[in-house]
This record gives sequence, C-alpha cells and structure tokens, in this order.
Amino acid sequence: MMDRFTCMEKTKFLGREFLLWLWYCEEQDPTAPASLLETSSDEELRIYLDNKIIFEPVLAMGNKCSLSGDGSSTFPEAAYALQLNKIPSEVKIKVVRGDRGWSLTIKGEDLQIRSLKIPKLLSQDEDAHFSERMYLLDEIEEILQTVFMGYVKRRIAHDWQMHRQAIQEWIEQKT
Repeated sequence: MMDRFTCMEKTKFLGREFLLWLWYCEEQDPTAPASLLETSSDEELRIYLDNKIIFEPVLAMGNKCSLSGDGSSTFPEAAYALQLNKIPSEVKIKVVRGDRGWSLTIKGEDLQIRSLKIPKLLSQDEDAHFSERMYLLDEIEEILQTVFMGYVKRRIAHDWQMHRQAIQEWIEQKT
C-alpha cells in the first residue's frame, strides 16, 4: 500500500492536466465543466481563464514562463509554451454562476486556491455578512470539487484516449 506522500507525488500531474482541460473546454466545449454539476438550478455556470497563466515543462526540464494580461490564454506565447511541451501549473480563473462571480488562482500541483475574490455581498445586515461569506465559500468549493471529480471520472473512463486526442489536436491547431 502506498503511503500518502508517495500517492500525492504520483498523481500531482492530474491538477496540471485539469488546468489544461479547463482551458481546452473554454475554447472548444464551454458547457463541459457545467455539465458535470448535477444541479436542479437553471443558473448557467461558466468557467474561464482570466489574466494569468504560469507554464512549466511537463518533464520538469526547462524554465517556467508566466503570461499575464487580459486574454493571456490567446497570446501567441501561450501557444508557443504548449508547443514547447509546457502546460499550465497555475492559472487565474473566473467562475460565474448565475449573477455571482468568483475570481481565484489555482495551483495545479495541489489544487491550492489563492487570491479568492467572492461575489459582492447582498445582505445589508452586518451579522448576516459572515453567513453569506461562508455560503459563497462553500458554493465555490462545491463547484470546483464537483468539476474536478467529474474531470477525474472522464480521465479514467474508457474513452479518455478520444478526449486526449482531441486536446492534442487542439494544441496542434493553436501552434
């Protein structure tokens, strides 16, 4: 049986692949992450890359590169990084559900959330602000967990090779 640290080391690539998959979905199939949420809500969910991407080589040989600015995922340098076999190791994303929007940075290695900005609080009562903030934190955590677990289920499914090939073709088209 593997100990926890060995298991973490062997699977840390999943987070970086997840970030790449989110980017792919944004450009090729924007409804894919939302379709993983089993909800009765009619609220539309959209997840997209914001203004920062840090790339690292897949095989840890080479340098990191960082892109920032509006539309950084569309920069020619982003396509060039993919061509050099680098994938996102950290991205800033926006998650929009209905009229609520979160902005956050996710680190691919451990899916650590940084710089989380929650939607504007609606309650007028100061005492209710805490409850509302906790609700919004729970909501974004649930969204991210569900989308990641849905990605993992796709990743281990029998048809993953087909998805992988589509992502590879998308990368080749970008370059």
